[in-house]
Amino acid sequence: MTPALDTTNNFIRPIVRTINRRASFEAKSVVEGDHPAILAKLSMLNRSTTVSVPVKLLVAAQNTPMERDRLRGLIKRRLDRLMFRPAPISNSKMTRLAVAADGSGRPPYGGGRGRR
Repeated sequence: MTPALDTTNNFIRPIVRTINRRASFEAKSVVEGDHPAILAKLSMLNRSTTVSVPVKLLVAAQNTPMERDRLRGLIKRRLDRLMFRPAPISNSKMTRLAVAADGSGRPPYGGGRGRR
């Protein structure tokens, strides 16, 4: 039993909006086979990705809150992955101390002999 695409949209869109109000969800097609799923487009700002929602999970989510939370977690993971921006790589030479000529980790201060 595969649910209709408009029914899927009406069920999942409020769940997506609880994650982020700017996100949008649109069910595109149904994949038949051993593991039937609904392919959907999940987009936010100028980015978009394809999400595969198993029909088994979708039907179970309509009946129990625990499965609905699993569905929400699936969508949230995809949305977080979609919006992830890696941190810029810092230059390690800027954070390291200067190395003395003898190879020790101490920076070269003053003369080689002490104060006496």
